[in-house]
Amino acid sequence: MVVSINAAAREIVDLSYADRTLGVLREHGLPGSILGVEVTESVAIAKMDAVLINLHALRAAGVRIYLDDFGTGYSSLGYLRQLPIDVLKIDRSFVTTMTTDPKAAEMVAAVAAMARAMSLTTIAEGAETMQQAEALALLGIHHGQ
Repeated sequence: MVVSINAAAREIVDLSYADRTLGVLREHGLPGSILGVEVTESVAIAKMDAVLINLHALRAAGVRIYLDDFGTGYSSLGYLRQLPIDVLKIDRSFVTTMTTDPKAAEMVAAVAAMARAMSLTTIAEGAETMQQAEALALLGIHHGQ
């Protein structure tokens, strides 16, 4: 089982974030692989240098890194390539309308294809109906939330 936590903006830009987080895991005798840290696009890009230091340290310890709310922030492919992420979470604003809005469906399909090309796991936020679940499965989305 992986427990995911949201990294608050003020925390993830603090250069001691990774050390403190890994310290808690060590204190409880837990491996890094038990933890997932979720970072939003806008937070990750705000102070990229500090965020990269923390994310690389966490990932080196086996912590999975999730890029949350993808599609609502900067969505720059250059930033996406720089971030050491394992999981791309597609924002619910695209998922909830994908069965009624062809443009939203095209966006989800494009993000799914890009994630596949980058060997990232995908999670679709806001998957609430069987029709959405089936459409997401056809696109190769790994998980719904």
